[in-house]
Amino acid sequence: MRTSTRFLISIAVASAAISAAVAWAETCTLELKRVDQQNPQGSDYVYRLANAQTIFVPVGKDGEPVGNPEPVAAFKRIVKKEPKYRSEHPFRAVLKLGSQEYAFALDTIPPPTDKEKGDEKKTKKGEKGKTGKASAAASVTFNRLYFDLNHNGDLSDDKPIDAAKEEGVRRWGAFFQFPRVDVVIEEAGNKFDYSFFLEGQQIGAGRDSSYVVLSMNPGAYREGHITLDGKKRHVILLDFNSNGRFNDEMRVPEGVRVSNGPVPVEQGDMLLVDPKNDNGNLQSDVNGTDGMHYVSKLANIDGRFYNVKISPAGDKLTLTASSVPLGNVKNPNAKYRATIYGDLGFVDVRSEKGEAVAVPEGQWKLLSYTIDVTEVKKPKKAEEKKPSAEKGKEKKGTMLESLAQDLNALLGGSSAPDSAARQSTVSAQATDSYKPIKVVKGETVVLPFGPPYKPVVTADSFEDGPKREALSLGLTLVGSAGEVCNDMTVKGGRPSKPKFTITDAQGKVVEQGSFDYG
Repeated sequence: MRTSTRFLISIAVASAAISAAVAWAETCTLELKRVDQQNPQGSDYVYRLANAQTIFVPVGKDGEPVGNPEPVAAFKRIVKKEPKYRSEHPFRAVLKLGSQEYAFALDTIPPPTDKEKGDEKKTKKGEKGKTGKASAAASVTFNRLYFDLNHNGDLSDDKPIDAAKEEGVRRWGAFFQFPRVDVVIEEAGNKFDYSFFLEGQQIGAGRDSSYVVLSMNPGAYREGHITLDGKKRHVILLDFNSNGRFNDEMRVPEGVRVSNGPVPVEQGDMLLVDPKNDNGNLQSDVNGTDGMHYVSKLANIDGRFYNVKISPAGDKLTLTASSVPLGNVKNPNAKYRATIYGDLGFVDVRSEKGEAVAVPEGQWKLLSYTIDVTEVKKPKKAEEKKPSAEKGKEKKGTMLESLAQDLNALLGGSSAPDSAARQSTVSAQATDSYKPIKVVKGETVVLPFGPPYKPVVTADSFEDGPKREALSLGLTLVGSAGEVCNDMTVKGGRPSKPKFTITDAQGKVVEQGSFDYG
């Protein structure tokens, strides 16, 4: 009996140890850091990376919105009282922050009085005095902001905010930019501090066709430190989709598809772990920056997977070691960074020397990637002495053949860059037709993408004036798994523009030209 008891105790202890390992988690507090608009090149500037919340409203010649735009309609639903505007046609709309809508209005600053100018009272052409009205359609910029900071539906009890930067009226319209706005927002019953920047343009004021476009970007981020495997890590949270929350997961919306186009995604927020901020060169794509992760159910940090939990305010971050079984993926390219997605969210996959990379069990599809083929070795002497005539001969051939050869040579590493090791990369996005791969515990499966690339030319006809039909040509580089290239760098710069030649059935040249990027 004594032996049996010891045996049961040892099992209990072992079970407790396994349970503790699975439940292991680290939680940290992240502090709100506000950024300074007046110091755009400061060290915190890169942490303002975001997809702006935008508002686009067509405006008629009379200065009133055309139709019934949702931001304008929402304003009318929630605002009970407004201030006395100077503009004859103030602009009204709402911003969505957290789970609520915040109303605001754009107006015009009254001109200075005689006393303020210290001179005779003068009014600008087309404007009335301080108490008069100025038409928004008469080339007057919006430079005063009324924002419902206390969220009570009354804009008259909030102090107006005047534009920080105003470039005035130009032929195309006017640009305006307001200083940082600090506000308390609410999400799921919790209130927390937030900051944002609002700027905009009024294009074609007074014309038959004009519009107002506004952009809201975060004016704050969250920062702190968390300890993982005994190592202290620097953590940054970005409100990347500019909605006031810091815990939005990136996702592929149901029922939204783009034929032969990139996978449609709804942007979430960004989690940065030990981000490298070299001279402000932080990228907005996880495939281009070390330590950057889409906020998702899982995060791959240094090859180890963690379950991610973030509070809406972004003040609490919990990383729990994942217990999901792991398999492996492999790709023929040596050095690459890719993002894949499945039921467990979006995770990054990174290889330095073509090694198999651990991935949680399940079905996964490719979202995007960047292949790095930068080399540091010097050219061989035989290549250096190659006659220039022979080099020129290599470049002959049709545009499609030459481009395909150059791509394959680049990605195959057959040509060595300069010794300065200027970067050579290819980036692409997968389409929805990408076939999912199944990752099984302990097994390795191929994650297909990359070369060979083939150029695909499309042609669309359109009317170019009365009785004149024109042809628009488009060139797309498509990878081995159907992914579409969206960026390419060869030795630190862009490849030369691809050229095309159109001939008739008899081989006579009809048109020649080159494709532009973008």
